Amino acid sequence: MTDSRPRVAVLGEEGYQELELWYPVMRLREEGVTVVIAAPQAESAYESRLGYPLLAEVAISALDPEALDGVIVPGKGAGEQLALIGETAGLISRVLDHGGVVGVIGSGAAVLEKAGIPETSPNVVVAGTADELPELMASLLRTVRSSETAA
Repeated sequence: MTDSRPRVAVLGEEGYQELELWYPVMRLREEGVTVVIAAPQAESAYESRLGYPLLAEVAISALDPEALDGVIVPGKGAGEQLALIGETAGLISRVLDHGGVVGVIGSGAAVLEKAGIPETSPNVVVAGTADELPELMASLLRTVRSSETAA
């Protein structure tokens, strides 16, 4: 039996802002979404701005975009660094191509720019700051749930 729950990747990198990464992870899990935490290297630890560790479950390059209903890109130092990784832009482009949703927070929007995707594209949800996370998550969850019922 396969898991039919929605699946969302939350991306991490050095210098992530704690709320911008952990709030989405916890909200998604609370809603029954399967969350995978990805970073440039699997099973590597990445530190937040305040030194809080994140253990990556999988490398970004190993993610299957067809198996994802969404991707979240945090901001601050992590967003800036994730934009420099070619696999990140390719991943979000392919997730959007098959109808998935991409949420970006703050400087995570640099990944959209790198991929040539306007912030106003369908299925792209943007939060300028951590203060906008509740609205970002509500919109992202609506999109993930609508694609789940359409399947």
